[in-house]
Amino acid sequence: MPATWAEPPTESDADPVADHVASNGTAHAVVVLEQALATLKEAHARELVVLRNAHGAEVALLQNELAAAREAVEQAQAQAHSALQAVAKAELAGATAQEALRQAEAEDAARRKMGRWARLRAAWRGGS
Repeated sequence: MPATWAEPPTESDADPVADHVASNGTAHAVVVLEQALATLKEAHARELVVLRNAHGAEVALLQNELAAAREAVEQAQAQAHSALQAVAKAELAGATAQEALRQAEAEDAARRKMGRWARLRAAWRGGS
């Protein structure tokens, strides 16, 4: 075959790096994909930061609500304790009043039992 019929050397024959680049623009597509991948990674990182911040804010809000609920429970328990003490005092006062009433009724019954003349004489003498 004559030398004039031979094909001229292509760029890929002259440059070993060009062996990796196809003639149909695949190298450009790889570069574009790498850029898109880098952009996606950056967007993902930003989204993670936003989500972490939102999560942190939500956790802080829930912690505040929990603290408020705990405080409300403590206040309710303190009020319940105070109410129980007030009930105990009222029961004691009621029992004391009932005892005084029983004693007064017993004294009144004893006076009535003495009779009218005996009561008048006791009253005249200064007795009860």
